[in-house]
Amino acid sequence: MTSPLARPDTSGGPCGPAPAPWGHDGLRLHVLATGSKGNASLVETPEGIILVDCGISCRQVIARTRACGLDPLRIRAILVTHEHVDHVAGVRVTAGKLGVPVYASLATLRGARWPSEVSGTPLQARRPLEVAGVRVIPFSVPHDAPETLGFRFERAGDAIGFCTDIGHLTDEAGEYLSDARILALESNHDVAMLSDYPGYPASLKRRIGGDDGHLSNAQASEGLARLVTSRTQAVVGMHISEHTNLPGVCRDALERGRDLLAPAQGRHLQIIVAGEARPVAGIGAES
Repeated sequence: MTSPLARPDTSGGPCGPAPAPWGHDGLRLHVLATGSKGNASLVETPEGIILVDCGISCRQVIARTRACGLDPLRIRAILVTHEHVDHVAGVRVTAGKLGVPVYASLATLRGARWPSEVSGTPLQARRPLEVAGVRVIPFSVPHDAPETLGFRFERAGDAIGFCTDIGHLTDEAGEYLSDARILALESNHDVAMLSDYPGYPASLKRRIGGDDGHLSNAQASEGLARLVTSRTQAVVGMHISEHTNLPGVCRDALERGRDLLAPAQGRHLQIIVAGEARPVAGIGAES
């Protein structure tokens, strides 16, 4: 059987096109999957790629990375937001296959219980580190898992704010998510759809909608006024619920938030809704 890490054919055949040439010194984002069944994203720089969360299989990480026109052997590390299975299911195999370190909060490293062969390095909120030429700043977010983190990525004057699971926007989260060129922010559910959905018990609905649960479309939309600046070019709706949201409903909410911004903030703001079915590649690429 061919190894999933065999170098892809770059002729544009079944394995996909050759990686696109890198055009500038900053950052771009690729969302491989995001939702309740699995989350994984790539932050790409000229020096390498950072995998953020790995809630899909190693094989899917490799296939979807290639579908974005990237070589999975350029992945330098895995950063993990928290211990929930939709964010960590593929970490052990992927870290071993790629031979890369895993960075997560101490509580996540303990809670995930990865075997000793996984090289785990604990992160502390507000303590920056450098990975693949990127300054990464972890920050605390309210969610129903111990020591859940969001991340701010900075390089060469560029910035990505990244947060997939957050119950409400705190001052700390706002500090690190604001004034980024790319903002990847949870927009999990529509409040009315969550209330009406018959498949969830009342206790789960309260957890999802609570301050330590998941951000609603309305909360994400309202948050744009606080987070978006004239520097922001793209907002990516993340972790869309398959039962209590729809891509179009999410997009409409985020666009309403954009339309309320001052012209200098919102005139050129791109709204993107990411999901689980297929990757969204090249967010933040030069036009």
